[in-house]
Amino acid sequence: MYGNSGGAVTLYFNGAPKIATKSDGIDVTGEVQCDSLDVDGSSSFAGANDTQINSTGSLFIKTKTSGEGLYIGRNGPGDYQIYLGANDGSANFAGNVGCGVTSPATSLHVRGANTTGKGQFIVSSASAGQEARMTFIDGSDDIAEISTDNDNLYFYNERSSGAFQFYTAGSERLRLDSAGRLGVGVSSPTNRLHVGSSDTTAVKWTCTSSGSVYTRFQNTDNQRGYIGYEGKRLVFYADNGSNTGDKRVAFMDADGLKFNNDTAAANALDDYEEARSRLLIAQVSAALLILAQVGIIRKLEI
Repeated sequence: MYGNSGGAVTLYFNGAPKIATKSDGIDVTGEVQCDSLDVDGSSSFAGANDTQINSTGSLFIKTKTSGEGLYIGRNGPGDYQIYLGANDGSANFAGNVGCGVTSPATSLHVRGANTTGKGQFIVSSASAGQEARMTFIDGSDDIAEISTDNDNLYFYNERSSGAFQFYTAGSERLRLDSAGRLGVGVSSPTNRLHVGSSDTTAVKWTCTSSGSVYTRFQNTDNQRGYIGYEGKRLVFYADNGSNTGDKRVAFMDADGLKFNNDTAAANALDDYEEARSRLLIAQVSAALLILAQVGIIRKLEI
């Protein structure tokens, strides 16, 4: 060990310099092992190889001044990659963050085996019964949120004219607009339920528990009616007149149109009977016109 004319002191080992004092600190060459290290002021670790900090217990890196955050990056606060906020637990990452992936493709890229049955990404509240929420922001304005509250799952669109849109194969399939109108195959629904399709049958009703299926119509006064399918019959129900029940007023089967509960095939109004009725009316009308022309009937009203 010796000091030069500038006042610096250098420690050698086997003829190689290991520690040297400088005007602005200490220069260490090689590996440093110590029980503790307390640095007052700025410090820099540089070398051609990786810098490792190993500990058999917990490892703490903290700032001594209250209110100051911790920067991890190339050149300090002006060129950091990770910033850990002071006293609030926040973290800011300057680049993409990868969890389980070494080359993250976006701001947060998560990849891992689904071994717990809960997925690769979890949002949880601090305690049971509290709301867990994920918010989507455009600039500084909240656009949409997904949240849970006890047993419920909520989807919010904060914009007054916003809609929920669902896509498959690159095309919109379902839209719920800001007025509560649901469009299936329609991007601008005009009714509470608006279905658009190029298929011949746009809507299908299927009952998996019985042979009957119905569509019910009802107003706020409890007046109601049904159109349904009962065992190879298309049925029509109307209110019983007192808003307390329903009455079958007509149905159609293979025999034709029947009314009330009359199931007799002979009483069905079918295409043949309708054609005969029209022919009879035409024949009577022609006869009346002839009688009027010859003066037998003075006045004819049809």
